[in-house]
Amino acid sequence: MINLWKKILNILLVGIIALFSFVIPKKKWLYMLWSYNGRVFAGNSKALYLYIQQHRPNITPVYMFDADVIDDFSHVESKQAIQTCASIWTLLRAEYLFVDWDSKWLSIFWFLIWRFDIIKLWHGDTIKRMELGRTDIAKKRNKVSLFFKKREYTNIQLVPVWNEYNVMTHNESFSTTTSRVIWLPRYDVFGDEHSYMRTTDVASKLDNQWYTRVVMYMPTWREYAPEQTPFSDDALSAIQDRAEQTNTLFVIKQHYRTDKIHISDTSHIKNISSIDLDMQELLLEIDVLITDYSSVFIDYLHLGRPIFWYAYDLKRYMSRERWGLYKPYAEFTISSTMVTNEEILISKLLDIDVLVQDADYQTQYKDLQNFFHTYIDCNNCNRLLDAL
Repeated sequence: MINLWKKILNILLVGIIALFSFVIPKKKWLYMLWSYNGRVFAGNSKALYLYIQQHRPNITPVYMFDADVIDDFSHVESKQAIQTCASIWTLLRAEYLFVDWDSKWLSIFWFLIWRFDIIKLWHGDTIKRMELGRTDIAKKRNKVSLFFKKREYTNIQLVPVWNEYNVMTHNESFSTTTSRVIWLPRYDVFGDEHSYMRTTDVASKLDNQWYTRVVMYMPTWREYAPEQTPFSDDALSAIQDRAEQTNTLFVIKQHYRTDKIHISDTSHIKNISSIDLDMQELLLEIDVLITDYSSVFIDYLHLGRPIFWYAYDLKRYMSRERWGLYKPYAEFTISSTMVTNEEILISKLLDIDVLVQDADYQTQYKDLQNFFHTYIDCNNCNRLLDAL
């Protein structure tokens, strides 16, 4: 009976606050930001927050954190705990909400369907179909949930994207017509003029000052339980041996929603999957990226450094992952550095300096850069704020 009354009170509270969203006036220049599930200070929202503090004194940014971790971010000056009276008041008063993931983490609401102006800073690119663009969306969400999600998306005022291709993909994913080619705030971290956005000493966490080169394996997440691991024990042993010979550090950074590769750190292999790091700050420390179906390669293209696509479970992934890709997988890769076998991957890593000098590799690399990146000027926060 007590639980029933709690549910009734929650429904009444949501209804009251929904009414307030239409009555309480918005405060100009008050911006509410958050990252992922409220437990990190990273990505697009972090870059935009720091840019505003540095360059736009007329704007008041407030960053939202989960109450359990808010004390860990003492360096963030203007912050509030999610789902407190103060944060709900900010939610109601904010001129814009900068949301980079699911809004259910941001407030007591599962959906922001009332009077809220949302700027959708999605945290990844759309290689894979996502949200309303997923082929299985009707099965993934019940009809009520799908209705409210679509209603929330009508509040989206702007979706900044990379290029005209992403205008199409993001408009489909969020059932909107507000996508514009502005680029994303997080890429400003790559510009030395925005070095103040680099808030973590990533090099010390990697302990990479002793190595000539750092290679990182960063795969995407998988809904299904993998039948095979990306690296056998023999492959890890070979990686260790060759890393020693070339004074290379091999770093593994898995997606937090994926079963981990259970390996012990060695002198030249380091698993950093459990360490929370800003992705762009991490990529700056990496000399060679190995990924699979993740969009992280698009971020890394900006740096112009070597990329391998290691699709060890390609057939199974394409048959089991239900959302599908917008384009054939080969169109998102470079033929000479897309491999499906661990032995070939290790062999090609040894020849990386020769591979990257190949004319076909360089042409395909440049084609991918031109396709995904309209801007490379690291002026994205400024461009986004001007667009508002």
